[in-house]
Amino acid sequence: MNVKLVQFQTLQNIGVKPSVHVDWVRESFLGKKEALLPKKMSLTIRDSVFFNYMPSILPAINTTGLKVVTRIPDRNPALQAQIFIYDEPTGDLKAIMDGTYITAMRTGAVAALSTLELAVQDFSEIGMIGLGNCGRAFLNCLFDSIGDKNLLVKLYRYKTYADEIVDKYADYRNITFEIVDSHKEVVSGSDVIVSAVTYADGLICDDDKLYKKGCLLVPIHTRGFQNCDLFFDKVIVDDIDHIRPFKNFDQFRDMYEISDVLDGTCFGRENDEERIIAYDVGLSIHDLFFARKYLDIIDAEKLETETVCINIPQHKIWV
Repeated sequence: MNVKLVQFQTLQNIGVKPSVHVDWVRESFLGKKEALLPKKMSLTIRDSVFFNYMPSILPAINTTGLKVVTRIPDRNPALQAQIFIYDEPTGDLKAIMDGTYITAMRTGAVAALSTLELAVQDFSEIGMIGLGNCGRAFLNCLFDSIGDKNLLVKLYRYKTYADEIVDKYADYRNITFEIVDSHKEVVSGSDVIVSAVTYADGLICDDDKLYKKGCLLVPIHTRGFQNCDLFFDKVIVDDIDHIRPFKNFDQFRDMYEISDVLDGTCFGRENDEERIIAYDVGLSIHDLFFARKYLDIIDAEKLETETVCINIPQHKIWV
C-alpha cells in the first residue's frame, strides 16, 4: 500500500486563499452533526507540555483519521502536529501529512468565522494578544474576508512581533494598526478581543468593566479569561462536550454550538448589547476536512509528493 507523505512546504506552496480556509471551516461545521467526533485525549506530562490525540470520522467526504498535536516549550516551534488520513470505506491509510500548517490555518479560520458571525455588524476595532502563527493566520483569514471594511487593530507589544505585523500588512490601506503596552489597552473599547497566546498565568484582564457592551471575545487557546465566563451574556462553542470540563461550565448564562448558529437552529448574536465569548477548543473535523481538501488538490494537480510503501500481510493467518 502506497502512502503519501505530505510535507509542510508542499501545503504552504499550494497557496489556498485565506478566505477559502474560512469557507472550509464553515462547510465542516455544517457537516458536524453527521460526523463522529469523540472527545480528544490530552496527556499532560507537566505544565505546558502535552500530547493530544484527536480522531474523527467524516462520512460526507468518506474520510476518517487522527490528528496528533504535541507541545514542547523548548522546541521550535513549540507546537507541532501530524495528521493521518484514511479512506473511510476501505480503511486504507492514504496519507501522513504535516499538521503544523493545517493547524495554524484552520485555527485562524475558525477564529475569523466566529468574528464574522458573532461580532456586532459594524465592528471596527479589534484588540489582539498573541501574534504568532495562529494570530497571523486569523488576521490573514479576516482581512481576506472583509473586503475594504475599515478596521483599527490594536496589537499588544511582544518582542518584535507587533512591528512585524505592521510591516506585513502595510499594503492594506483599510487597516490601521496601533501598538499598545498593556492588556487593558487591548480590551478597552474593542468590539472584538482576540487572544492567541498558548499559555496564560492567571487572568489576562481582570477589570470586568473594560469589556464594552456588545463585544466579542475570541480566546483562541481558551486561556486567561475565566472571569468573563461569569458575566458575559452568551457562550458559543465549537463542541459542548469538549468544553464541559471548563471550571465555570455550569455558570455559563446561555450556550450554543456554532454549528447550530450556522444552520439556523438557534440564534448567535441577537442584539448589539450582548457580550459573547466564542470558545473554539479545536476540532479534528476541521483538520481532517482541510487535509482531505489539500489531498484532493495534490491529486487533481498531480503535485509531486514523497510516498512510502507499507507492506500489509496478505493472509489472515500468518503466525
